[in-house]
Amino acid sequence: MIAGIPGIRLMHKDDRITAQAHTQFMFKVDEAELGKPREVFARALEAEGQSLVWHAAFKPVTTLSFFREDRWRTWTAGYPDLDRLASSDSLVLTRT
Repeated sequence: MIAGIPGIRLMHKDDRITAQAHTQFMFKVDEAELGKPREVFARALEAEGQSLVWHAAFKPVTTLSFFREDRWRTWTAGYPDLDRLASSDSLVLTRT
């Protein structure tokens, strides 16, 4: 129901998924577009009986030292072409 509220962005759903159960919903709040602080939105959800836990931000996995320091290469030992894996769309590595 919240998907139609301006300023609320739900996590993208992969079209290949045909059935799923949710225990949590992840979404972003754009306060400027919503026209209210996110705390007002949170109180409204809680007033409807929806528990809410805010996580201010998640760091992209590629910013973790495991990736920044190339330790992932040791962890994937035995993979025949690590440079190809590193350049794959499924594992984007960027140094910061």
